[in-house]
Amino acid sequence: MGAIMRSDRAIITLMTDFGRADSYVAEVKGVILSSAPEAQIVDACHEIPFADSMAGAWVLSQYWSFYPAGTIHVAGVGNSRRNLLAEVDGHVFLAPDNGVLAFVLRDAKTSRVSALRGEVHRPGPVSSTFHGRDVLAWAAALLAKGDVKVSELSDPVERWISLELPLPQATSDGVVGSVVHVDRFGNLITNITRNMLEEGCPSLLHISMENTGRDATPLASEEAASGVAALPTTKSPSPMLRQCQDAPLAELGCTSYLIRAGSCEIVGLCTTYAEVPPGQPVALIGSSDRLEISMAGESAAVCLEIKRGDPVRIRKMGIPNTKYK
Repeated sequence: MGAIMRSDRAIITLMTDFGRADSYVAEVKGVILSSAPEAQIVDACHEIPFADSMAGAWVLSQYWSFYPAGTIHVAGVGNSRRNLLAEVDGHVFLAPDNGVLAFVLRDAKTSRVSALRGEVHRPGPVSSTFHGRDVLAWAAALLAKGDVKVSELSDPVERWISLELPLPQATSDGVVGSVVHVDRFGNLITNITRNMLEEGCPSLLHISMENTGRDATPLASEEAASGVAALPTTKSPSPMLRQCQDAPLAELGCTSYLIRAGSCEIVGLCTTYAEVPPGQPVALIGSSDRLEISMAGESAAVCLEIKRGDPVRIRKMGIPNTKYK
């Protein structure tokens, strides 16, 4: 760590909360290209909700590892009194010290975190409100040119701002997790991974999702007899009970799932969003290798009134394996 960065068309990814309606993204790129014209700039995402460091941390964690070692990742989401430079598994991250690197640092095999020195900024006045342009972009350009070392730009730190990252917890009869991200399609992405299902789920599971502030509706007698707690709902039990053909998850050791989200019920995991009719809910292992709840052609977040942070409960349940018809 601390070595000179490669200069053979260095890759720089940009993730910001700047949006596309203003000139901010173009200004950041201009600073980089004025100093490092050979750099390859990748627009990762510029639609992170304003100052939402948790959303930024999640999005960053999903794409950075697809890039080659030596890539420089600029995360211009929110602001902070200081800016960080983190070396993680051969990559370099530049970001405000506000928790946006939380997922990346949590999952790192090797990491070194330092604070950018105050003198690291583009020539001329430095805006107190636009460090993404004047500090982070400039530092990225210096590293991309390959003529400075990390140690010349920053000093090691032992403490930095993190986030309270939700982690699934194993229980005596299953797993308790939560929704960690809602994407632009309204898909509900949870923190329950395929690996957790492999390790913690016996042959049958009961997955339930619940919101607070709803009136409880008693479960059917069969469910009550199984010892599963009643779930909050706004309606009587929904007629939207769908039995989906199970995904090829023999490696999970699971044959059937019951998913309850508010008044909605789903039986079985599917492999694609299109395996159910439009307007019907579907549960699957998504591209992030995590459990997702979706709605065919609609936003699951809106239709099911589920938001980031809402709990996801997985419980064993003795139901027969069925196929969608």
